[in-house]
Amino acid sequence: MLKSLSIRNIALIDRADLEFSEGLNVLSGETGAGKSVILDSIDFVLGAKADKSMIRYGQSECSVRAEFSTDEELNALLSELDIEPDETLVLSRKFTSDGKGSAKVNGNPVPASMLRRITSKLVDVHGQSEHFFLLKESNQLRLLDRIAGVEKEKARVAELLAVRKEIVKALSLIGGDEGERSRRLDILRFQSTRSSARN
Repeated sequence: MLKSLSIRNIALIDRADLEFSEGLNVLSGETGAGKSVILDSIDFVLGAKADKSMIRYGQSECSVRAEFSTDEELNALLSELDIEPDETLVLSRKFTSDGKGSAKVNGNPVPASMLRRITSKLVDVHGQSEHFFLLKESNQLRLLDRIAGVEKEKARVAELLAVRKEIVKALSLIGGDEGERSRRLDILRFQSTRSSARN
């Protein structure tokens, strides 16, 4: 969950500090009040492409800092990426008028690809012609599994299916499917019977 957002020199915003509470948070206001600038700032700190036009007129750089609460899945990913997990995930990103940018996760400098990998699990921004996280079937299933509390059971079933796959593969190496083995056995019995009868 997004806990706070600090914006500096983005478009028409000189300085804005926002705190978010649990549950539904609503941004409302007149057209041109800056709602879309706040969403653009969230996109920016999450790793969206940046350009000089987003920097407030007369300033040399812009920056956004965001704090998110974490969960086990996110902390596991941070550990995998050698970033110390914490109860709060702090993202910060700067962009200068000469086209240089930097991003940090919990104070650690990270490349854009790593930032996007981490933030893909944080926010789903819905907008016209934008990618929707929840439209991916794999993400829908993962979310439903988490809500139903069956993640461990699903992992166990996946392990059993992997074992079954190996067994089926081993059986195929010793004579095809069960029907094929049965036909082959009938032929061998018939040949054996004929051979015995001749002797």
